[in-house]
Amino acid sequence: MGRFLLIPLSLLTGIFLFSFPSSAADAPFNRPANWGGTGLLEIPNARVMEYGRARIGFTQVEPYRCYYGVFSPLPGLEIGGRVTEIIGVKIKGWTRYGYYKDRAIDIKWQFLKEGKYRPAAAIGIMDPTGTRLYAAQYLVFSKQIFPFDFTFGVGNGRFGRRCLGQTEGFKLELFQSPSSWKDVRPFGGVEFAPSKWFSFVFEYNPILYHKHHQDPAQRKYFKSPVPSPFNFGVRIRPFRFLDLTFSYQRGEAFGVNASLNFGLGGSLYPIRYKLYVESEQRKLLSIEERILAALLDMGFSDVGVLKEGDTVYVEFQNESYFYATRAVGIALYTVEALLPPEVKWIDLVYKEEGIPLFRVTVYREDLVDLYAEKLTLGEFLYLSKFDFELTALPRKPRYSRPKRLSYSIKPSFYTYLNDPSGFFKYRAGLEASASYRFMKGTTISAGIGCFPLNNISTRVLPLSIPVRSDIVDYISKKFLLEFLTLEHKHKFSDSIFGYVGVGYLEVQYAGVNAQIGRSFFDGKLMLGLDSSLVFKRDPDVVMGLRDEDYYTILAKARWYTPVEGLSVDLKAGRFLAGDPGVRIQLNKDFNGVVISVWYSFTDTSVFKDPFNRGYHDKGIMISIPLRIFSGKDSRRVAYYALSPWTRDVAQDVVHRELFDFMREGSKFYLDKHIEDIVVE
Repeated sequence: MGRFLLIPLSLLTGIFLFSFPSSAADAPFNRPANWGGTGLLEIPNARVMEYGRARIGFTQVEPYRCYYGVFSPLPGLEIGGRVTEIIGVKIKGWTRYGYYKDRAIDIKWQFLKEGKYRPAAAIGIMDPTGTRLYAAQYLVFSKQIFPFDFTFGVGNGRFGRRCLGQTEGFKLELFQSPSSWKDVRPFGGVEFAPSKWFSFVFEYNPILYHKHHQDPAQRKYFKSPVPSPFNFGVRIRPFRFLDLTFSYQRGEAFGVNASLNFGLGGSLYPIRYKLYVESEQRKLLSIEERILAALLDMGFSDVGVLKEGDTVYVEFQNESYFYATRAVGIALYTVEALLPPEVKWIDLVYKEEGIPLFRVTVYREDLVDLYAEKLTLGEFLYLSKFDFELTALPRKPRYSRPKRLSYSIKPSFYTYLNDPSGFFKYRAGLEASASYRFMKGTTISAGIGCFPLNNISTRVLPLSIPVRSDIVDYISKKFLLEFLTLEHKHKFSDSIFGYVGVGYLEVQYAGVNAQIGRSFFDGKLMLGLDSSLVFKRDPDVVMGLRDEDYYTILAKARWYTPVEGLSVDLKAGRFLAGDPGVRIQLNKDFNGVVISVWYSFTDTSVFKDPFNRGYHDKGIMISIPLRIFSGKDSRRVAYYALSPWTRDVAQDVVHRELFDFMREGSKFYLDKHIEDIVVE
């Protein structure tokens, strides 16, 4: 075997030492490996997927079946999650669970881009926490001599001489312990791409399957070395969004890998805006009534209009446009087209729940010149005035249409994964909510859920302090009173806001939540306090309460970093079960699609059970604006989260988030999307 390895490894070493002049992008050599991350077949390369893109896919190379999702939140960085299923291997006693499944996350960073003479270089961390059945860390280089791409690297763990151990924290042996380098093994390969639509792959796979005793597949399938360490494959891209790989691996198994790749935040259909066309009948009304009717037709609510001298004053709430700047642009464009010649100024107030968030004052001729391309957007904004210090409405409108009642009904589908009673649990049905605003900033809200399709169950008993580990008792019900609250928001100044909510705050808890927050640097930084005092709800009585009380006291912060679309949320203090500590959440915004990951560090000594002790709460969530699927603008957003649902560490009561309300009216957030003020 050593003689066979000597030739390709010597060739690869020579390539890196005496690199030919070349400088190229990672494409088309940035397709998914078996486990979803960018690579060849079983091994990684130093390529990464394009920034702002994602892929989801499926691989089967018996006995392994892998489901994966990967995205690039920053240039050169990949983060992925995967579920590996071992065909034919079951967990004793888990009769309805199916085959053994392992969950893992992977991180890859290309710290050196390929240059004219130098190779691309990347480091990777695979499965750094939890059971770590397939954990590994690696250093890899790739050099392109088009149409060939050569890869050489070393790795430990799954790629090395011995397995890595289980841990609840993050372990990076290859980088933390220099002595672990003795356990690495080399790997390498080459990809030949005569066309961007297909390529051929050859690799040396270093995995010692028969020595990885912690792999549940080893005992049944890998009692002796595999027939060959060499893998071969062909890749095909029949469409821009679809990648297919067909392979022969380990000298014994055929494999297939299929994945969909797509840009994050891009709309499936172009979002089109229908401009207002006034009927002849409405032209007979007063100018105030005409503006009121027009803005209601354009999807605004709580509209008020007053004309005084050469100024028209308009206030409204945005119900239809994802970004506030687009709502302002639509309102300005619509109002200007209706104004008589004597009106010179347009004064708009943007409201949420009756609270004025900001005011825009525009000279009418400047707006006309903007659309006539006599003014640039920068010049127009310089001549206009934005006022964020508004705490009360400046005028009482002569004509108004206040909106008191709002409601919605939507289909809902929730999934819950990896319970011993079955890997895939779900509930599907309808959710309805309604709110009534009876004074500025004060509303009463209610929400119910009806889930006729519901197979939620668990074999996991509630733990020592069951603030969340008994949630199945609640969500297994086919009918739920999800919330019933009296809420009040208040704007004390341009930078200080408050919130109080009382009632049935969420599915499991009733009580009171209070928040106060202050923004700094035009909204780039927000600091606040958040506290809840709650009682546990009785899952068997719709409005019943148990004699169990809990409280939280948390300091909060949100920082919109200089990195485009990246923000950080921080909570520190006493969490629901009494465990003090910190929860950190990173959020990356891709044109409205937000991917969030979080991790906690708390003192878990308050728990008496072994499942919560030493545990770190972690998870990933994605929020998707529904407008990307419809071609029509909308404020509605769908959420999907993956997180352990039977642990109690670093938990908080589910409630309204004051920082989100503050962001909507911040100068920073408006400036970020200011180009949307121009209606095209």
